[in-house]
Amino acid sequence: MFKEISVYRIEENVVDLIGKQWMLITAGNKDAYNTMTAAWGGFGFLWNVPVTYIFIRPQRFTFEFTENNDDFTLSFFEKKYKNILSYCGTHSGRDIDKAKEMGLIVKETEAGNIYFEQAKLVVECNKLYCDG
Repeated sequence: MFKEISVYRIEENVVDLIGKQWMLITAGNKDAYNTMTAAWGGFGFLWNVPVTYIFIRPQRFTFEFTENNDDFTLSFFEKKYKNILSYCGTHSGRDIDKAKEMGLIVKETEAGNIYFEQAKLVVECNKLYCDG
């Protein structure tokens, strides 16, 4: 069940969430989206607003989705899903439907952004700046 909370109420250590537990970066909509695993990025404060920052190489399939959409999600999972995160980081969405292959249940936020029902935490993000 998706329950909205303020980013200020995230109780887990975000450095551990990203660096050790990993995350899925997902951009697009129900008709066309892609997701990829990342173990880099961060949370911070910029221009008087809380921010996340992510880095995606232009060669990655997810890159075009983050370039062509104003929003994206970061999904964090319990440890038992590490094999799914590993798979999503080593297989391209150009070739397969990673969510379907791994049994991830695709959901939409009210804004139409994609996340996965199995996630323990989803951060819905609006692109503030990009360089590339």
